[in-house]
Amino acid sequence: MSNYAKSQYLLYTIEKLNKIEITLQKHSILLSLVLVAASIGAYTSDFTIEDLQALPPFEEKIFEWDVNDRIAWLEKKRTEPLSDIERYRANRMLAGAYYYERRDEEAAKICRTTLPIKQDYQYRSWCVDTTIEIPTMIIEEKLKIAADAELSKHFAQAAWALTQAGWTQSQVGDIAGAFATYEHALKIIPKDNRELLFNTMFNTASMYSVHGDNDLVRKAIALLTDLKKEARADIEIAQKSNDVNAINLSKSFIEIANFNIGIAYTLHLYEYREALKYFDEIKEPSQYVVPAYSFAAIAAAELGEKDLVQLYISSINEREDPNPVVNQYLTCYRDMAQFKFNTSHSIDSCFNLSANTTTEVTVDVYKRLSDANIPTIELRALRKLKELFVGKIEPELKKRASAAASSTELQRLETENQLKSEILEKERELKLATEKEKEIQLRYFAAMFFILLLLVYLILARFRQKRKLAEQFEALSLTDGLTELGNRRFLENNITRELAYIKRHHKFDHTSMLGIFVFDLDYFKKINDTYGHDAGDKVLVEFSRRLKSAIRETDLLTRWGGEEFVYVARVKTENEITELAERLRNIIKEPAFNIGEQQEISVTSTIGIVKFPFFEDETLSVPWQQLISLADLALYWSKQYRDGWGLIVNKGINHPDEIKDILQLPLEESISSNRLGMVSSFENKVEK
Repeated sequence: MSNYAKSQYLLYTIEKLNKIEITLQKHSILLSLVLVAASIGAYTSDFTIEDLQALPPFEEKIFEWDVNDRIAWLEKKRTEPLSDIERYRANRMLAGAYYYERRDEEAAKICRTTLPIKQDYQYRSWCVDTTIEIPTMIIEEKLKIAADAELSKHFAQAAWALTQAGWTQSQVGDIAGAFATYEHALKIIPKDNRELLFNTMFNTASMYSVHGDNDLVRKAIALLTDLKKEARADIEIAQKSNDVNAINLSKSFIEIANFNIGIAYTLHLYEYREALKYFDEIKEPSQYVVPAYSFAAIAAAELGEKDLVQLYISSINEREDPNPVVNQYLTCYRDMAQFKFNTSHSIDSCFNLSANTTTEVTVDVYKRLSDANIPTIELRALRKLKELFVGKIEPELKKRASAAASSTELQRLETENQLKSEILEKERELKLATEKEKEIQLRYFAAMFFILLLLVYLILARFRQKRKLAEQFEALSLTDGLTELGNRRFLENNITRELAYIKRHHKFDHTSMLGIFVFDLDYFKKINDTYGHDAGDKVLVEFSRRLKSAIRETDLLTRWGGEEFVYVARVKTENEITELAERLRNIIKEPAFNIGEQQEISVTSTIGIVKFPFFEDETLSVPWQQLISLADLALYWSKQYRDGWGLIVNKGINHPDEIKDILQLPLEESISSNRLGMVSSFENKVEK
């Protein structure tokens, strides 16, 4: 273990032991200690990481699959007869899939039953993040991982663990520790790992800007300037090999660096002319245009350049940042910039900042308003500064003071331990062997009693947490991670409610019905193959956004799987269903989809539809799964034409039992036997 890692590990160990003497009755501390004890002996196995890496792959293209398909395959795979090492690999792959899907409870279950081997640093890191909730414990375990990885010369993995530990240190107020951790990470990152190097440099620069004095802010600017030079050099190399992904990544690093340098000059150094140089380097269609030009507006206002303020604000053109917290304070900065020249302009946005707004921004806003030379506004701003100090800054200062005290205590204990060791060495020569034996026995029994006591507390604490975790997982399990729409489970939980509503409503109004639509993106595999999976993901997100913006909040819109979506809407007539299908088809079709890099592609969709009630006899009910299957049948029929819709109509089916047989037959056969009919947008394409 390196001297750095040893000192960090020792610091948090001493902090933990000091707290035991004072807060032995607190359940959270006892829980932390048990988790430490439980980790002892976890790294035992009959195979090594090299053995694991030498295994032939389960499936050549498993990581190209949809994540739900990959999870289902791995769940099934680990139930098969496997060797110990193959079972370990299946479990760690499954834990990783759950981790990146943010299904932490499921990942944690695997971590508890399949302990990571010592050199499996990535799996160890997943298990720390999903099984431990106490920040100081997370820091301790991440530093252990970093020390082990550095000792075995896996420097990239060691640096990654250090950056995670440093981030958590900054969150708990140990700013000095976070600085030291980031700087050590920068020293050991392999030079060819550009993405990790750049991310760590950004984090370090952010720490300098937010928590440092003017000298450290300038050090942050220097660090970001070096990063830009590195990124430009990478672009030249990538252009020679035509590596588009590497070029785009380096360009994004340059954009972020320009934005952060502009922020440093605006919020910390108040050198507004310098700030504008960097904000002006950010051009459309960058995602940083709105925040950059918002901060540029306040910088221009401080320079007294009214026309320049209006130019920046008009360039934003009333666009908003997707994050509501960020959008609120960006609006505030634009309002303050206009207020500089027109005191009748409203700045109410500045007094309604979210509690989640960063302290850096909140302090800057209220400091600026406290210099407004308008007594009422200055008073409101000063009151807000007081609220911020009492509610957020003062507790943060106490945290930092506690961390500093811990560092001082560490130095004192190290000196004290050196003196004690000399005295103890002489005392050992005088102690009798029997006294040693009694001391050892006493410690053994005391330790056993203490561990048993801790286990009891652990069990009680876990019971209290279980319900909370279950509720959190329930919320996560109903949402598709990419599109943020409901998923299959969400539809299963809600569609029966819609069917029941129609049944109840039919007692009073026979015109109510449901339209059940199944959407499929045309040639989606070709989009992925031609432009890449990132472009495919952007198409899915934009497709979801367009549909969501065109429907009512009471409707159900879910991602059914892959490029298929299910939409359930309450309507009055069959004509309303077909009109709705045509409107949605056109909304998807126009305009073309922007997939980045100034590329646009045409995307169309095909829609299969069925209506409910399916039978004129309202007493006859159809399971919702069969309704989806009927709509899917209509979709399959419509896919032969594409870019349109097809609505299945019941003509000669008299009982729900017949539907199961119908679903086994080609749709054309059911149409020719006059049992089903089709209303579609393909009337001029269908062969007569």
